[in-house]
Formats: sequence, C-alpha cells, structure tokens
Amino acid sequence: MQCLKRCALVLAGSALVVVLALGGAVWFATDWLVDVDPPEKSDAIVLLSGQPTRSIQAGDLYRQGIAPRVYVSSEVPRWEIAYLAAAGVEYASHEDVMLKVLAARGVPDEAIVLFGNKNLISTRAEGEALRAVLPPETRRLTVVTSPYHTRRARIILSRALPGREIRMAANRYEPWVRDWWNNKTVAYSIIQEFASTLFYYAGGRF
Repeated sequence: MQCLKRCALVLAGSALVVVLALGGAVWFATDWLVDVDPPEKSDAIVLLSGQPTRSIQAGDLYRQGIAPRVYVSSEVPRWEIAYLAAAGVEYASHEDVMLKVLAARGVPDEAIVLFGNKNLISTRAEGEALRAVLPPETRRLTVVTSPYHTRRARIILSRALPGREIRMAANRYEPWVRDWWNNKTVAYSIIQEFASTLFYYAGGRF
C-alpha cells in the first residue's frame, strides 16, 4: 500500500511538471521564436518570400535610409496560380505584389535585385541563392521576414552566408500577438514554424 501511494505521488508530481512545462512552452513560444535587432545601417535589405506585406516593411526601411539596395527573393509560384490562369483568371504572384509595393513605397527599380529566378522553395534555398549573388563588399544584411520566422531565418542565413552580419527585422504589417492560441492566423503560423524548425534540425531543406 505504501508503495502504491508513493508511486501515485511520483506520477502525480511528474504529470504536474509536464503540465507546467507545456504551459510555459505555450506561453513563451512567441518570445522564443522572435529574434530581432534594432534598425541599423546596412549594406543591403533582404526581403524573404512569403507574406507579401513584408515588402511594406522593406520599403519603410529603405525610405529610412537603412540600406541602398533591396534583394527580393523570387520564389516558386504558388500552385493555385496555374489553375486560376487555366480558368482565365489573372492572379498576381507574391513576387509581383512585392515589387509593386516596393515601387509604391518609393524604391527605384535600380535599387532592387531579384534573386532565385522563381525557383526558391525554402529559407535554406534563399540563403544559397543569396550567397551566389551578393558581392563580397556586402557584409551587413538587414533581413525582413515575419516575426515568428526571425529566429530560424537568422540561424539558416548565418550558416549559408558565413562572414556576413545578419540582422533581423520583423514585419509589423501582419497579425502578431503573444497569446497566440486566441488568434487562428497567428496560431497556425506558430505551429507551422515549430514544425519547420524541427524539420530543419532533422536535416530538412525548409
């Protein structure tokens, strides 16, 4: 009987520790994922593919004089574009939208460099493509991406671009709250980002 009581207490204590750990992980998830730097003069702004509103943030940074050039990732066109085109419906790609936004924010064509040739499928691929086009004198990069993506992007790009300083700028033009479980859009992004991070450390390409 004494053994049963002790075992029950140990199990209850272990369960409580697990619950508290999970609760802490849930609460601090956004704190861990977000890894940003204060704005600082750089040699170039790098606009990663994904959420098109990131281009508004990149345009703001250019107008603030953070850097004289903006490198724009050219991702694989989204799958639905081909189906819509076949149905006679024109649907702008994220890349086209980003370029239009940058132009509207006052970024001249000569300050924009596209990299990737519409074949980038991951942050890792973006880092490899950047390495191929960045001139040697471009040492400090301000990278624009979604808040939840900043930590993983810094890790991946730092490995892909050794010898260059990677500074992260979080896009403020998209939903982001700390209590992410109350916001469907943010919750989806958080869960997807944790899965992508685990996949990357397991040797994945994303």
